[in-house]
Amino acid sequence: MEKTNNKIPLVKWAQRRDQILITFDVIREKNEISSIVVLQNRIKFELNKESTLYEVEFNLYHNVNTELYVFKSVGRKLFLVLNKIDNDYWPYLTKTRLNYVVIDWDLWQNEDELNMLDKPNIPDESYFPKNSFNYDDFDN
Repeated sequence: MEKTNNKIPLVKWAQRRDQILITFDVIREKNEISSIVVLQNRIKFELNKESTLYEVEFNLYHNVNTELYVFKSVGRKLFLVLNKIDNDYWPYLTKTRLNYVVIDWDLWQNEDELNMLDKPNIPDESYFPKNSFNYDDFDN
C-alpha cells in the first residue's frame, strides 16, 4: 500500500467590492482531481497529486453566497471566486491568523479602490494575473 503525504497548500487571497478571490498555489496537472466545498463561512479544498494529498480547511472572516461561486482550474493553478453577502471590506480572509494564508498582491485592491470600481459578478481573465497562466488553457 502506498503511503500518502499530507500537505497544506499556500492560499493567496484578494478582494473586490463584492467578491473574494482565492488562489490555491499548487501545481496541478490536467488529470489530477481536485474538490472544493463552499459553506456559508467555511472552505474545504483537496487535491490528490500522486502520493501527496493537498488539503486545507478554514473558516472565513464573513459569510459568502454558497450558491454563486466559481472554482476554476486555469493552467496549472486553481482559483476560487466567492461572492460576498454584504459588500463590506474584509480586513482578513479568516478571523484567526493562519501561516499558509497570504495576500495576493497581484490581485489586491485597497478599500478606497474597491468603492471606485464596479466589476461584474462573473470573473474573466482580467481577474487573474497575466503571468500566471495561458488563457488558452481554460478547462473545467
